[in-house]
Amino acid sequence: MSSSQASADTRADSEPPPKRHQPDLPSTSPRALMRASSDIGPRTTSEQKSLITVAFLDVHGFTYESLELRAPKPPTSVLHLEPPDLVTPSLQKLARALEIPKRFRPKEQKRDLRPFERGHWLLDCSSWEPQLRRDAWAYLANYIGTGVAGWGIWCKRDPEFQWLRTYCFGGVAAHIYLLLYLASQRTILYTGSTWVDGDRIEVITMGARDKQ
Repeated sequence: MSSSQASADTRADSEPPPKRHQPDLPSTSPRALMRASSDIGPRTTSEQKSLITVAFLDVHGFTYESLELRAPKPPTSVLHLEPPDLVTPSLQKLARALEIPKRFRPKEQKRDLRPFERGHWLLDCSSWEPQLRRDAWAYLANYIGTGVAGWGIWCKRDPEFQWLRTYCFGGVAAHIYLLLYLASQRTILYTGSTWVDGDRIEVITMGARDKQ
């Protein structure tokens, strides 16, 4: 899937968030998905299916019919924002548990990302099983819709769920990749993903592993 399919939504959502401490909700813990997606062997071509079922939480109001998932609006703040402030406690835990240097190894990266630049991860979901699509969307809704991923993180998909875009700041691009790794239950390792910047340039390519 080329980045030309992506819309210009990236530029419209470019302001950095105010500093805010995010709660870590137990109901959005990635522990179960980490076990299911990280401790199994390679998938085969016919195994792009769900390993664990995820239910939509009531608190955020999103359902499978929602085509966009957005974090709650943050309270007004005048505090100065630094790049580390973009990483919420939940994203920090995710990074430690999944070891960013081990999991986030781009096939190609054209340049370093600026902490506050906007872009999005583009995923090809055309080969995903229907249940995996539903569970991935529920997982992202729970994580993003409750605010634990931080302000300014949001998702968009087409009605047929052929593609998925997750918008974020450059400073948390690696963290959000790990979130997508869990939400897809490891499937993005075999379908690939790219990070597209505000000029619609594919800056990071994760590539796709060969299926056994």
